[in-house]
Order: sequence, then structure tokens, then C-alpha cells
Amino acid sequence: MGFSTEVERLMIASGWREDRYIDISEYERAVISSGNELCAPVCEFLRRYGDLEIETVIGDSGLNTLISDVIGRRPVSHLSPNLNLTLYSIGVCWCENVDLHMDTSGRVYRHMQMTSQNIDGIDLYRIAASGEEALELLIMEEVFDLTLHGEWITHWG
Repeated sequence: MGFSTEVERLMIASGWREDRYIDISEYERAVISSGNELCAPVCEFLRRYGDLEIETVIGDSGLNTLISDVIGRRPVSHLSPNLNLTLYSIGVCWCENVDLHMDTSGRVYRHMQMTSQNIDGIDLYRIAASGEEALELLIMEEVFDLTLHGEWITHWG
């Protein structure tokens, strides 16, 4: 997938380039040591887009994929058994108030962290079919103050 001109400009400003591949061995060790298996789509996404802090508004980190943050936020989440969905953390957005996850098929989800506004639980939304599509949509949402709804998956709390 190619990025729009505006998204590509912001990504390049944050240190991304087309041929960029980073070392994610620290992430891989954290996933394995937590008793989970590595996920190929997640690892590929983090190699290409990990350790970016994309500033969408001056002084505001609209989206970040910092490996240290991904590891610190529990790299793998297992939702209720009836949902049968394993999600791997890939970053945060909206001033670090919304967690971003990827499933084993490479689809991307988001949910707001537990705060006083959502004390009764959180809603999980699938927002994109791929990491690249998610980056495009999330950055455009921030830059143009759009609302990205996505497909509601579940509520848990």
C-alpha cells in the first residue's frame, strides 16, 4: 500500500523511509518470555514501522510505535475464550490514550485505555485490514480531525 502525500510526509519527518527495517529482538524476547508465540504480521509491521513517534500536530505525538512502550503495555492480550482473539500490541495514538493491536491475520484494532470515562469497560474496534492501512487512517484522522469508527467487535470490562 502506498501512503498519501500528507501521511508519507509526516512519517518521513518521524524517521521512516521505504527501505527501513529495525531490530525487534528485544520485542521478540519479551513476547516469548511471556509464554506467547511470535506473530509474523506483527513482527513484520514492527520491523518496518516500529520505533516511530509521528507528530500530527506541533508538539503532539499523534501516533507512536515505540518498541519500549509496546513491551511495557503487555505485548500480547488474550480476550475472552468465546471471542478466540489474540491481540499483539503495536502502539498507541491520541496522546497515548488509545491502544493499538494487531491480530494474527494482520488486522488492526484499537481501544481506549481504562480511564474514569470508561470505568464500565472498553469497546474494541477493528479499524483496518493491515498495519499500513491503519497508519494511513489514524494519521489522517488526527491531521484532519476526522472520526474513524471502525467495526465494533466487543465490550469487556
